[in-house]
Amino acid sequence: MQPSKAYRNYVLFMLLLVYLFSLIDRQILAVLIEPIRTDLNLSDTEIGLLSGLAFGLLYATMAVPLSRLGDRWSRRSLIGICLAAWSVSTGLCGAANSFLHLFAARVAVGTGEAGAGPSSQSLIADYFPPERRATAMGIYSMGIFVGAGLGLALGGWLASLYGWRGAFVAVAIPGLLLSLLFRLTVREPVRGQFDAPAATDAVQPSFTQSFAIFWRIKPLVFAGFGLGFSVFAVQSLLNWLPSFMARYHGMNPMEAGGKIGPIVAIMGTIGVVSGGLVSDRLSRRDRRNSPRMMALATVLMVPAAITALLSESQTMLLGALAVTFFLTAVVSGPTFGLIQNLAPISLRAFSAAMVGLIAVLLGNALGPFLTGLMSDVLASQGVEQSLRWSMVVSICLSGLGALSYLQAAARLDAEEVFSSQPGF
Repeated sequence: MQPSKAYRNYVLFMLLLVYLFSLIDRQILAVLIEPIRTDLNLSDTEIGLLSGLAFGLLYATMAVPLSRLGDRWSRRSLIGICLAAWSVSTGLCGAANSFLHLFAARVAVGTGEAGAGPSSQSLIADYFPPERRATAMGIYSMGIFVGAGLGLALGGWLASLYGWRGAFVAVAIPGLLLSLLFRLTVREPVRGQFDAPAATDAVQPSFTQSFAIFWRIKPLVFAGFGLGFSVFAVQSLLNWLPSFMARYHGMNPMEAGGKIGPIVAIMGTIGVVSGGLVSDRLSRRDRRNSPRMMALATVLMVPAAITALLSESQTMLLGALAVTFFLTAVVSGPTFGLIQNLAPISLRAFSAAMVGLIAVLLGNALGPFLTGLMSDVLASQGVEQSLRWSMVVSICLSGLGALSYLQAAARLDAEEVFSSQPGF
């Protein structure tokens, strides 16, 4: 028996909340960079390691095995456990008294989040039919920008009340409560209930076979690289904008978070919902239109972001950032929807993990780290405003994402439906 529309929407809302909390816990560090840097005497390179590589290190290691578990075991239980794990790890960040301690806690945050994302996308694919998946994924993707925006806004406010250590603890507690509610109220759906029967009867492949199957579906691979380069730019912005605002516009963490956070949340929400709706409509004519749209949004984002970074006017800066985060948000839902529509039923969580792995290694791990490293290198060469110019370079690199999305479109036969093929 298929779930009711009301219950499907409830599950989507709960998954959105989980994603939202993952971004709050991940992003709160960005607005706390300056007080942490002063307190622990850290360089921009070390901050870049904490912002990116620490999270991406164990995420990259654990995402694939946990996704394999999600393709075999209860996804709702796995998501609940992972949410509790990364919430505890976020709280432990507040107890750190050195770079190594904080690095270890951030690594543990990545470990927890590695299991939730792929299984969440797999659940959505089993609650929504193919023609509604991009829209559902777009709503789910709201968590990226609402969570990041709340992490920036709440982090600055909580830091002003309790200091940077208390801010970590304060955002960890609600996640523990949500993990219990999620496990008790979300049901595990029938796998592949909206897909062709032959696809649901396929034998679960081994890890080596799974990897080979994923790599054979070239639109999936290129979509992963498209998302990765897009995330590279987004994470460079999200993790360094509060420091950028402090150094070049004289704002404290609360002011920076209060200005950036609402823009990220509101424009990101509009972008992900719009992107999902437009993608579903365009894909009915030709499935290649969706990655083409994502390529266009990625290209347009570059000049908008550079305008924001080079502007001396706060009004111009915030206006250009609004356009930037709208355009970066447009690609999220359609990319996740494309993954679930192309991936074999038995490999949906695995495929989402593989794309997530590419995105995390390129975007979350390398984006903030390389931006911080470039900032230190440029500063050592006597370049003024080194952080500003390192961020500009990072934004330009995201143009490679547009090329990747175009390659995904070129490899995507409008009539192919990989997930319904019994041979996979």
